[in-house]
Order: sequence, then C-alpha cells, then structure tokens
Amino acid sequence: MSRSCSMKSSGLKRVGCFAKLQFYEDILFLVSGISVSKGFIKLTPRPSYKARLYNQRYKVPIEVDIESLLRLNRRMQFNHGLLADLQ
Repeated sequence: MSRSCSMKSSGLKRVGCFAKLQFYEDILFLVSGISVSKGFIKLTPRPSYKARLYNQRYKVPIEVDIESLLRLNRRMQFNHGLLADLQ
C-alpha cells in the first residue's frame, strides 16, 4: 500500500510505501475513513465482522507520519537527481 499526501494550497503531492499487503483485496477492509490530525494521516478500518477477520493481519488503524512521508520523498528526489546526473 503506498501513501500519498497532497497539499491543496501549494499543489504538492507526496507518495511512498507504508504497508505491505498480503492480498490486494485487503485494502477494501483496511480503509473505511481517512482523517488528518496532529501531523498524522489515520486510515480507519471498516467495523464489520468480516473486516475484523481480514484486519487481524495488520496493525490497525494505520497511521502515517506526514513528516516521514516528506523525508522519504526528499530522499527519492535526491536519488533520482543523482541518477539523472550520472547518465
């Protein structure tokens, strides 16, 4: 599962990987709602019985630190810039 963060005022968008899914269908049960608070993006899982069975494999709710997302993208930008300079 990759993470993405967009800032409407500046148009910035950040993307990174924050969780490995066992099965791609698991995402349907892992995310029912999304909230942003105190520097974290929180993905709230579905409350159903079936969702609880699927979500036992993961630490839920999933919380993504926005600052770590920004740091990850800075490293990616640096690496891509370095590769472009070498070619």
